[in-house]
Amino acid sequence: MKTSPISKDISAFALAAMILAFAPHSVAAVDPDEAFVKESAEGPKTSKQPQQIPLNPRGTELLAKYTKELESLRAEVVAALPKVDEAKKARFLELRSKWNGLANPKDDTPPAERKALEESREQTQTESMDAATALLGDLQPALSATTLDPKLMRIAILTDATPRGLAEFAQGGAEKEKLLEKLFADEPLMRQVLEAGGANGGEYGEMMEVYPAILAKSERAREKGGILQRLALGTAIQMPWLKGEPEAAGVHGIVQRAPYNIDQVGRYLHYEKAFQDGELDAAFPDFNTWECRFITDSEYSNEDLTWMRQMMRPYRPDQITTEDKKWRY
Repeated sequence: MKTSPISKDISAFALAAMILAFAPHSVAAVDPDEAFVKESAEGPKTSKQPQQIPLNPRGTELLAKYTKELESLRAEVVAALPKVDEAKKARFLELRSKWNGLANPKDDTPPAERKALEESREQTQTESMDAATALLGDLQPALSATTLDPKLMRIAILTDATPRGLAEFAQGGAEKEKLLEKLFADEPLMRQVLEAGGANGGEYGEMMEVYPAILAKSERAREKGGILQRLALGTAIQMPWLKGEPEAAGVHGIVQRAPYNIDQVGRYLHYEKAFQDGELDAAFPDFNTWECRFITDSEYSNEDLTWMRQMMRPYRPDQITTEDKKWRY
C-alpha cells in the first residue's frame, strides 16, 4: 500500500483541523447524546441510553458556557487554516466516493472478474493516496505546526464529554468546576489523556476526581514520566467513577468494559506494591498510558490477582519466564 510521504510531519491533533474545515457545523444544531443514541439504536447490546441529569440554574449557565466555548474554538481553528484548493479537494472527494462504491469479490466471483476488481481497487487506492498527498501538501505548514494543538485538545474533550455532560458534572459545586478548569489549563495532561483514548464514557470530570485521589495517596504516582504516573492516569481514565456511585452509562450511552465496584485508589496501590516487590512482568515499566488502562480494570479482587501471580510461579514457571512472547502473553 502506498503511504503519504508527509504524514510523519503532521501533528496528530492538527489532522482534526482538516476534518473541521471540510465538515463545519454548529454544535448547537444537534444534541450529541440524541444523535449517538439514534445512530446506535441497533448497536452493541452493552450500549444504553444515557440518563440525563436535570440541570439546576448553575448547570444551565455552564451548558451555555461550554457550548459557546466549543463553537468559538471550532470557528477559530477553521479560520486559522489555509484556503483549500477546491480542485484538489473535489478530486479527493471524487476518489473517496469511487472507493466507497467499489464492489468486493465474492466466493463465486470468476477469476477474471476477481482480478479486474482487485486491480481496480489497487488503482483507486493509489490515485486516492496521490490526491490526499497533493491536498495535504498545501496544508502541511499549518498541520505540521503545533500552535493549534491547545485549541484542538480542548475541542476534542468538549466534543467527547459534550457540553451537557460537563455541565451535569460541574453543577455539583465550585470544586467540580475547578477540576475541569484544572484539566483545561494543563496541556500536557490533556495530551496524555487524549493520546490514551480519552476518558471512558466521556466522563472527564469524574476522571479528574479519581486521578488526584490516587496522587494524594502515592508519592511515586506523582513522578512525571514514570510508569506509576501512567498507571495512575490509566486507572482514572478507564474507571472514572468513584466506588459506590451508581453504574454509569457515559455521556454517549456506551462505555468500554470496566468494573464499577472497584476502589481505584486501592487497586492502583495494589499494583504499585506488586511492582515494588518485583511481582510484575519485566515489560511493565515500558507500558504507555493507553496500555495501563487495561492493567488495573480487572473485575477480580486484589486477593484473586495476588493468588494468580503466586500460583503461576510454581504451576507454570515456564510460561512466565519464557522469552517467546507468543506463549508468554
